[in-house]
Amino acid sequence: MKEILVILLISFVMVTLMAQEPVEKPVPKMDSKAEMKMVGIQLLNSMDSDEMSDLWRNFATVVDNIPHRVKGPHYGISFFTKDCNPQTDEGYGYMAAVEVSEIKDIPHGCVSRIIPASDYAVFSYEGNVEHLGDMYAFIYGEWMRSGEVIPKMQESFEEYDINFNPEAETNIIRIWVPVNN
Repeated sequence: MKEILVILLISFVMVTLMAQEPVEKPVPKMDSKAEMKMVGIQLLNSMDSDEMSDLWRNFATVVDNIPHRVKGPHYGISFFTKDCNPQTDEGYGYMAAVEVSEIKDIPHGCVSRIIPASDYAVFSYEGNVEHLGDMYAFIYGEWMRSGEVIPKMQESFEEYDINFNPEAETNIIRIWVPVNN
């Protein structure tokens, strides 16, 4: 009797799962951007969530002091360093930044970076940042393996609206992945 109940329960769960509508996979929009000059603060060789949170908190204390700012969103820029080694956790970085019209008079503790003009696959994510990693898992997993486009080895970035709230469920974050078109 116990086995029959287990089989019925498993059957019910399977039928319920199969009846659910499939999860829609994100489809990127193709876009391009001209060269961008960026100023902000960076973190090297760590993607630890606490360190990333600290980076953004520190950035919030300096962003208003960055001269020559272009009005617009904040950016989270992922990049490779000259020491990039795919077998280790070294050779990459992340930068919280804003776009500037010129790289000049950079505040103490800040760095600059120029992102070259490129074509991009742009993914839109809506929700709390807590689940943003799921979008990245899809992009750098299934989508990259699909071969739809060939990614470039240059900076990718997140674009955060100026009204971004890390606690909100309604954030819209655009992830720009450089591609060869």
